[in-house]
Amino acid sequence: IRIDKISSSSFNIKNNVKKENNRYYLVPPLSGKIEKINTKEGEILLPNTTVIIISAMKMENSIEVLEKYKVVKILVKEGDFVQLNQNLIELEPID
Repeated sequence: IRIDKISSSSFNIKNNVKKENNRYYLVPPLSGKIEKINTKEGEILLPNTTVIIISAMKMENSIEVLEKYKVVKILVKEGDFVQLNQNLIELEPID
């Protein structure tokens, strides 16, 4: 019997904020499972902050913001399976 170990890779994904009905949302660029949420409601996110880690196809993908935002509402929880472009977190831009 031969068992091959598959190593886990990780990628950073940026520019994942969409505007919808004058609201801003962090969205995933791929479908997968929410492994870790690195923020809480009311928190200020600085540019290049990893907000969520999603696992897909045995790889962990870090989703970051490129601008400054305040977290308004977290719409998912760790362990959830999410789809491409699903609203994950409602954000408020900060100048």
